Amino acid sequence: MTKLKLLLIVLSLCIANNLKAQSEYIVTLQNDTIKGEIKNYLEDRVKFIPEGSTERVRYKATEIKAFHVKQKKDEIDLEALKLPGKRKPLFVNRVLSGKIILYELIETFVRYNGAVSHGVTWYVKKLDQDIVEVKTSELSFNRKEREDAFFVLLKDNPKVAEQYQNGGKFSFDFIKSIINAYNQS
Repeated sequence: MTKLKLLLIVLSLCIANNLKAQSEYIVTLQNDTIKGEIKNYLEDRVKFIPEGSTERVRYKATEIKAFHVKQKKDEIDLEALKLPGKRKPLFVNRVLSGKIILYELIETFVRYNGAVSHGVTWYVKKLDQDIVEVKTSELSFNRKEREDAFFVLLKDNPKVAEQYQNGGKFSFDFIKSIINAYNQS
């Protein structure tokens, strides 16, 4: 009986790992989708094992367009984007899709004393317009500029623009609700 339980556990782990690999993929610069398994990733690179292979391939954010990864219960889409103020493209999480796309960048910083901290910055992009930073968890002195830049994206929808102007605190949840309202109108 114990051997049967052990066999079932091993079998279910293998099936779960195979299902994970089938749901993960990268998108090449030529828009080809390659299924496989994402082993790990950072802001500017990803390690990937293509389906049918055992070799890990490392891609930089300049070498692929995007990738899709499954983490625990969440599935995440990351795109390689050149962000304002950054030297090279980085992988950013696409939080919302639609007429306005909301992105999230989580950066890891090692401070001079060795302490590790994380900074989160949110960006928005509308159609063929440039990507705009709208909010950050880091110390910043240009909040008014970010609020105004976000408002410019909403001006073509008076109802949502008014909702934004009459809204409350410029929090991530508020920004997300405004983008959802804009995308659904």
